[in-house]
Amino acid sequence: MDALTTIGSSLALPDTDDYFGFKIWVVVPVNSPTGVLIDGLHPGDQVIVNQARNHNGMGAFTDSKMRQVPGIVGLANALLARSNSLLYPDDAAARPFANAWADAFATIKQAVHENPIQHKRRNPFGKDPGDNKYKLDEGGVILCMPEAAGPIYSSKDTRPADGSRDNGRQPQYWPRSVKELNSGFLYHVKPSVITAAATRPGGLIVVAFDKDNAYGDNNGAYALEIDILRTMRSPPGQMQWQIFDRLSDAPPTSSIGDLGLNG
Repeated sequence: MDALTTIGSSLALPDTDDYFGFKIWVVVPVNSPTGVLIDGLHPGDQVIVNQARNHNGMGAFTDSKMRQVPGIVGLANALLARSNSLLYPDDAAARPFANAWADAFATIKQAVHENPIQHKRRNPFGKDPGDNKYKLDEGGVILCMPEAAGPIYSSKDTRPADGSRDNGRQPQYWPRSVKELNSGFLYHVKPSVITAAATRPGGLIVVAFDKDNAYGDNNGAYALEIDILRTMRSPPGQMQWQIFDRLSDAPPTSSIGDLGLNG
């Protein structure tokens, strides 16, 4: 149990058949070229970004500065296969995790507010709130599946196509090099986005999109909830959407936290 409640820059999912769903909270500083790691994905695991709640943040991608603080990732809840029940059935059971999360979240929030976020602002979807255009070169979140075997950085081969400027970073604008790695960007669609199903074991890396040598003048952070469905282990009769709904509505009912950077 202690290992499951640990909050750090990486999380190893339990390598057992005891769980069939994981509710994971993530905060990624945009000056981190390594992002955060969710390790232990199994082939067939579905990675879902829950856009109905819990995503916020903003990053500045030039002429800024932020002290180095590690990103955080934590297991907010899970579904147990044998009992078909939640790891934390109510807020009282989830309180130790929620309290530890709030402390770690406050450290990142303090760091991002030490300097202004003014230039080349990008939200988690890569959108500039100044002109409402989605940018190609930097900003937003990229989800790097186990097939990528590491972070995917911005380059002429990995940037979204021009059509994404007005329409968002939807899959039709992803370059072949990203699609071939079973990875992708955040894009607007509700209530959720099934990013991919893992085809090999390994880790999911969540990182801000930028050139590999350009993170040093960034400031800000992105917060998001990721649900991972291990449907091959789910009880008979439970559909994927039912598992997702249970995780989405599960404690803790407190939010992931507001970075206070929206705009």
